[in-house]
Amino acid sequence: MSRVALAALLCLAPGCLFPLAGLSTRSTVKTEAGDVQIIASPAEPVEQQRVERAVNAATKHLLRWGKLEVPVTLYLLPSHLRLTSAINGFGFDWLRAWAQYDVVYLQSPATWGWLVTDGEVDELLLHELTHCVMYQRIGDATSWNTKEVPVWFREGMATWTANQAYKFPSLEDLARFYDKNPDLDPMLNPAPMYRDDSAIVYAAAHHGFTFFVRRMGQQSVHRLLDAMHGGQRFPAAFLAVTGISAEAFAREFRRYIQWRGFRGIGKPKSGLGR
Repeated sequence: MSRVALAALLCLAPGCLFPLAGLSTRSTVKTEAGDVQIIASPAEPVEQQRVERAVNAATKHLLRWGKLEVPVTLYLLPSHLRLTSAINGFGFDWLRAWAQYDVVYLQSPATWGWLVTDGEVDELLLHELTHCVMYQRIGDATSWNTKEVPVWFREGMATWTANQAYKFPSLEDLARFYDKNPDLDPMLNPAPMYRDDSAIVYAAAHHGFTFFVRRMGQQSVHRLLDAMHGGQRFPAAFLAVTGISAEAFAREFRRYIQWRGFRGIGKPKSGLGR
């Protein structure tokens, strides 16, 4: 049976047709970075408390980029099926959460596997709330998803903020991927790999964003977000802030990786940006 057919069959289940059904317990976490309302099942008080603690723990890191000007609603979903049906993300078996402008869908940590630590919950919540802060910085409820922010910047900003480098392939792994796959580029065209080879897409995003911050500085991230909030889309904002196109930056990053510049063997071309 194909994944499409299986998803269609699973959608006959009540949990798929109504993924938010039964979520009746509400609590609000008020932080210096903004408010997050958590909506959960009454059967999961322990997990709801873990999420509340994780939201509080995220505050000081979120403030690096700004505040949640609009309160976020977080749905704590009791299964992976509920998550995938809520976001129409069937086939993404690795997915545990999904964020938008003012909402986060989170699969209950109780269903992630054995011995899920508070640190893992903290990381994921910080990652997702970083998305919300970024989306609110670049636009309003109707314009944020028109800014053409590439996957490498969107996910890289979240993984960098949550310090998740250890979860993804290393710089050398990424270099070997580029060497073996000259026709693929997880920064410029991640779509062919996003579903079944997400690790390499996230590796390129994390290392690419790290490369950007080290070369351009954190203040350049703020200038990018401000430029998009002012009406520009990502390509124009990137060019205005850095002096080069986002595509040129991605190609420069690829050369840096393939030259093993991170090992001191090669280096990016001089004159990158201003």
